[in-house]
Amino acid sequence: MVSIKVTFTPAAVRPGCRPSPPRSGACAAPLPAWHPHEVIMLGGYTESWGDGRERRTAVSSSLPGPAVPRRAPTMEAWTFESADGGRWHPVPYAAGSPVPQPRLTSQAVVVGSELWLVGGWDPSAPPDTPQFLNDVWVLDLQSNRWTQVEVEAGQEGGEELARISRFTMLALSDGRLLLHTHRCDDHVLLLDPRVGGAGDKGALAMESANAGTATVENSNRGQKSRRRVILTKVPVHGAQPGCACSPASRGLHSLTAAAAPIPHLSQQHQKQREGRGQAQGLQAPAAEGKATSGNDITALYLYGGAPQSGPMFDDLWLLDSGSMTWRQLSPEGRTPAARCSHVAGAINDSDGDGGGTAGRYLIFIGGSYYARPGQLQPLDDVIVYDTQSNRWLEVEIEGPRPSPRNAAVMVPLRTEGSSGDGGGGSSGGDRFVLHGGWRPFTETYDDTYIVTVTAAMEGER
Repeated sequence: MVSIKVTFTPAAVRPGCRPSPPRSGACAAPLPAWHPHEVIMLGGYTESWGDGRERRTAVSSSLPGPAVPRRAPTMEAWTFESADGGRWHPVPYAAGSPVPQPRLTSQAVVVGSELWLVGGWDPSAPPDTPQFLNDVWVLDLQSNRWTQVEVEAGQEGGEELARISRFTMLALSDGRLLLHTHRCDDHVLLLDPRVGGAGDKGALAMESANAGTATVENSNRGQKSRRRVILTKVPVHGAQPGCACSPASRGLHSLTAAAAPIPHLSQQHQKQREGRGQAQGLQAPAAEGKATSGNDITALYLYGGAPQSGPMFDDLWLLDSGSMTWRQLSPEGRTPAARCSHVAGAINDSDGDGGGTAGRYLIFIGGSYYARPGQLQPLDDVIVYDTQSNRWLEVEIEGPRPSPRNAAVMVPLRTEGSSGDGGGGSSGGDRFVLHGGWRPFTETYDDTYIVTVTAAMEGER
């Protein structure tokens, strides 16, 4: 029987160690091994009260109403290091660098020595500026300089990038970015940063192991860079005849890459996925920023989310990126509550000798659901799914659990050692940093936790 223990340890508790003001709806990604810090967080919706508290005046009365905070999107960046109790550091952008429009609910991934930022929402944009965004930016993690990138539709399956927010995005092992948005009813989107512009078709920016790492400076900082990327619409299929082609339209869902093998893969399905994968030139996704050692990582797990109207989802789907086929899963065990805007990650099991299955388990924390139509209720539960037994698992919780929230960030930390995890007393397991989030219409958080997850067979502890 598998035993899962999740330990929450408060981090960055010393004065001046946390981002200020509090924020929700940010995006975050693990940093490369050469970087002195482990995680970068960007954007989000900040909440501050200021020196003089603003008052909301009731329409029917001259008396002041309850105090309300100032809320605004940001494009600040912060990096996190877990040593010595944990600390966040503000990122100073390079002098003269253009800076993307402030935003929340965007997505960011690190490829090589660059961070790619896509889309998002700026509710404070002036009337002549779009609130929902479709821009693509690259941050050079060595110089901290931003470059805006032009998006070009591919010749075959070409697609203009629509204005998007509340979507999911991850990097495949060859450097391409896979996007799943609320418009992806029969396809996914692949953004290929390796390909040059119209005058350089088919040229690679570098070898696939370092795809997307070459930065092109603007000769005129008031204009877009000449650097371009290709966006392609890739069809998806149902895993078996009669199966739904893909999940219903949604946003605020999670998409998590797991290195564990795809279970119950029939011989016929194997042939189909090999043929489709070769035809589309698809590669395995990088699993949560961790080394894959050449494993055939093709499993992407989509969970939860919310449609533009109607009840939220509690369904779990598997996308085999080798064949671009979806399969809806029906896990055993107690079904968790439907939710959106939760955080997710992949964790390993242990065979007692330092081995085990990489990315066998998925962890989901928090989010919100509709207690009543239109009324968001935040959650503080912890959910674990076993990809190999197709089962929801019971979880043992230790330490102070974060308060109920949605729109937080959770990113894996580096796996070497554990003495710098901010405490917790665990010398093994996967570690994540969890920060911020929002209790809907009540409070925005600035707290940070180290989340340590250990999974082993009963009797090994």
